[in-house]
Amino acid sequence: MTSSQVKLLYLEDEVIIALDTEDMLRSMGVAEISVAHRLETAEKLAQRGEFTHALLDINVGRGCTSFELGRKLAEQGVHVIFASGYDRSNFSGQVEGFDYIEKPLDPSSLKRCCPILEDQVSA
Repeated sequence: MTSSQVKLLYLEDEVIIALDTEDMLRSMGVAEISVAHRLETAEKLAQRGEFTHALLDINVGRGCTSFELGRKLAEQGVHVIFASGYDRSNFSGQVEGFDYIEKPLDPSSLKRCCPILEDQVSA
């Protein structure tokens, strides 16, 4: 699989962050990105079952988290990456077994969690 074959579900409740990250992912060669700003929207998109990867902000407003969605996607064979501005240790084992990126996101942290992006990233 190459980065152009990635079908990414991206959940981020902060619109500006989502726009910047989407641009970064596209510059890394990811062509198919479905962006959701609300957990409910991401859950509806996930029901399609067409994603190869998911990048999920953990805290998505109103006390909601994306942990359950991430577990469901992983059961479907989706490569799930959780993201948060908080240190991984704040999530009491909720992210064990998953890739995790501490925000702000950057190309090097994304390629560390998703090696197929490696060839697309320029230093």
